[in-house]
Amino acid sequence: GKGGARLPGWGAMFTAVRSFIGTTQPGSAPRKSIDIFVVTSQKTASVHIVEAVIRELDALGVSANVVFYQARIDGTRAHEKWNVQWQQAMDAALAAGGILICFVDEHYMRSPACCDEFNYVPRDRRVVVTLQPLHMLRGVRPHGNNGDVVFHI
Repeated sequence: GKGGARLPGWGAMFTAVRSFIGTTQPGSAPRKSIDIFVVTSQKTASVHIVEAVIRELDALGVSANVVFYQARIDGTRAHEKWNVQWQQAMDAALAAGGILICFVDEHYMRSPACCDEFNYVPRDRRVVVTLQPLHMLRGVRPHGNNGDVVFHI
C-alpha cells in the first residue's frame, strides 16, 4: 500500500509529508517539488525501517534523486568525505525549502557526526522519528554536541 500502509503506526508521518509536498492522496503527483533528506546512524540496526520509509516517499511521488542518505553517497566523489557531499546537498535543499527526516536511536545520539547533522538544520525543517522506545533514548546523557538531540527527545 501507499502512504504508510506497509508501516503500521506511521500513517500520520506520511500524511504530514504528503501535506508538506502538496499532495492529499497517496500516489498523487506533488504540486511542488521538495528535497527530503533522510539521516540515521550508520550503526543503526533499523536501516530496514529507513529503507521502507524511503520506498514510501517514492510512492508519494518524491523522486529518488531528492532523497539523500548515507547509502546514496556518490562513490565517484570518493576524494570527498561523506559530510562534504551531505552539506553541499543539504545547503541546496534548505535553499529550496527542503526538510530533514532524522531517524534517531542511541547510536545516532552518541555520534558526533550525526549530532552535527541534527544541529545543522533549523528546527522548523526537521522531522524527528525515534527508532527505539523513548525510555531507552532518554537514558543517553548529554555530552559534547548531542545536547540538542537529547533535549529534543
